[in-house]
Amino acid sequence: MLDNDYNRYTDTKTHEESLINTINEIIRYLKIQDNDVVLDAGCGSGEATRYVVEKYAVETVGITMSDELLKAAHRLSHDIHNKDLIKFYNKDYCDTGFDNESFTKIYAIESVCYAVDKKDFIRESFRLLKNGGKLVVSDAYQVKFDLDEYETKIFQEWVDGFYMPDISKKIEFYNNLENQGFKNIRFIEHTDLIKKSMELMNEGSTEKLPGIYLKTIQKKIPESRLKHYIALCRQKECIERGIWIHGRFVAEKV
Repeated sequence: MLDNDYNRYTDTKTHEESLINTINEIIRYLKIQDNDVVLDAGCGSGEATRYVVEKYAVETVGITMSDELLKAAHRLSHDIHNKDLIKFYNKDYCDTGFDNESFTKIYAIESVCYAVDKKDFIRESFRLLKNGGKLVVSDAYQVKFDLDEYETKIFQEWVDGFYMPDISKKIEFYNNLENQGFKNIRFIEHTDLIKKSMELMNEGSTEKLPGIYLKTIQKKIPESRLKHYIALCRQKECIERGIWIHGRFVAEKV
């Protein structure tokens, strides 16, 4: 079964391998064809964007709102195969300025969580997709809401440390897709797919946290860095307590 076939990833050993595994799974659900025009919404430095272009040789656009990441995307893509098919822009995925129906496939990997209003991203994706187009959104989704005092604390520390306004509630994101007009909506959980990456980040952060805390007290590093290390530790606890899960929504514009 496509939805549950993670056996190929049981030998994952590094954070980088875990990220590539996640990209592979997202791309599989797009089912890219030769004539597709693909949008990477929140492309960062363009790792997934380059993967699509090199593997499928289709026109692909990556957008980010960070000038630094945009520069990195251009630099890292300079010598790739089929580089004429790849473009990067500094644009907001909630208001891109692209023409209606510019793309056949849109995907977002751990980027929509940074949107203040997730409905704006869904609305813009629907506008940008051609009829028959597909949207895949891979992200964290909250599934537990009756949090006790400690769970509320660690959840907020995780959100704050990753500088997210919040994360989507799973049922709310589904309803927003449906209300916008998307059809054939599915959710596939893949928390297991990120566990190796999460465990490695947790181990490294837990080991470094005392030193980071001391340097913060000594004002050698900004407090924001300490908050990020705390968040890297808290995400494992949040998952273990069932507060949020990781997965992908797949939806079509029919």
